[in-house]
Amino acid sequence: ARRRERLDAMRRGFSELPLAPNLRLFTVFELMSLVCGKQTLSAEDLLGRVVFRGYGPQSRTPAMLRAVLRGYSDTLRLKFLSFVTASTALPVRFIEGGVESGFISVWFAAWGSDRLPLAHT
Repeated sequence: ARRRERLDAMRRGFSELPLAPNLRLFTVFELMSLVCGKQTLSAEDLLGRVVFRGYGPQSRTPAMLRAVLRGYSDTLRLKFLSFVTASTALPVRFIEGGVESGFISVWFAAWGSDRLPLAHT
């Protein structure tokens, strides 16, 4: 719902401003970056938004996921982001009601070793 509001606001802005003469100042790649977001995603940008919850100090899972994401190419990191968030854009950080949001939470779940990984949005 929040994304729809932002897209509608952007659409209204494009309609209200005489943009055509100014659009020629940008290359197609610059416009694509402004509208669609970056086509690259560094490991540090991604890991700066990942929060591990419920893992004990002895758990190797957080360090292993960090290592995997650092080893990924930009393309694979964007695919990972799309898989866990259903978006190729990093969540927007904001504070609402005193609570900071915009993080990707990785939760520990003790379901047993016979369970497959679970992902949902």
